[in-house]
Amino acid sequence: MGQTIRILQVMYFKFSLRYNKDKQQSDEYYRLVESYRNAEAKVCHRTILNIGFIDDDYSPEQLNQTARILTDRYEQKQSCLNQQIRQ
Repeated sequence: MGQTIRILQVMYFKFSLRYNKDKQQSDEYYRLVESYRNAEAKVCHRTILNIGFIDDDYSPEQLNQTARILTDRYEQKQSCLNQQIRQ
């Protein structure tokens, strides 16, 4: 019998330190990254959206909520601009 393959995609925020010329120092540069398994079942990652530097302090919960909203919009191919994020 054929084997059913279930593909799980997960999105999350990833940051790297980059030079922020506005602050004249290294700062966190955010990206929305998708983690998925390819046809050979190898874990892969791809950048979905470059967010950039975030000026305000956001809690991990707020970043996770934002990632969930963007994931839902991305998967449904809907506009990201209609959803409000709770602060």
